[in-house]
Amino acid sequence: MKKILLSLVMLLPAMPMLAQYQRGDTFLYPRIGINVANMSGNDIFYIVDPLDSKGKSGLTAGLEVERFVASRLSLSLGAFYSNVGCRYDDFGYVDTQKAIYENTENSKWNVHQLSMPLMANFYVTEHLALKLGVEGNYLLSAKVTSDFTHGRIEDISKYIPEEQRSESEDITSAFHKMTVSIPVGASIEYKHVVLDARYYMGITKATKLYDSCHRWFALTLGYQLEL
Repeated sequence: MKKILLSLVMLLPAMPMLAQYQRGDTFLYPRIGINVANMSGNDIFYIVDPLDSKGKSGLTAGLEVERFVASRLSLSLGAFYSNVGCRYDDFGYVDTQKAIYENTENSKWNVHQLSMPLMANFYVTEHLALKLGVEGNYLLSAKVTSDFTHGRIEDISKYIPEEQRSESEDITSAFHKMTVSIPVGASIEYKHVVLDARYYMGITKATKLYDSCHRWFALTLGYQLEL
């Protein structure tokens, strides 16, 4: 996130200073992009070993309306579908006495939500804006998915799988319906195409099981339509 924001700021000298926007100007932005999400405080235990949650990718898409309240300042309100959550590294166990093993792979928490950001956008130049706001997130659904392998051990180097299955469990009831996040970011516009980078920091608990909050980075491409 810091590298992207720094890159945007370094483009300042090559951009003309703000000239075109006036109070009352209104724009619509369809946006689509990718989230890289994790959940703070969402570590779990497998037997006695702690498993740290890791970042996972997911889709985001939606619309945002922006209205200028001054030549350099605008307010925007959006509605986005966001796939957030987290993933875990592969894990498992080996029982040498019974000569069996079990592995769990591709374990992910997929949290689907409707995100509604309210942003204040300060235009450093006509093309570059810095952003700060607040966002409400409404939970749509949540699932944990994993791939399991169970098998036997013939010798120290020969593991023979006997059962392989994929499982999906609905965990929507373990999550709070509403969460609040603080988004901060920047956007750059070129010929009405807008690259927008934001980091979202959850400030309310996401789950009822752990003291965890959503954290995610979103990178989207949008198109500026004047209303």
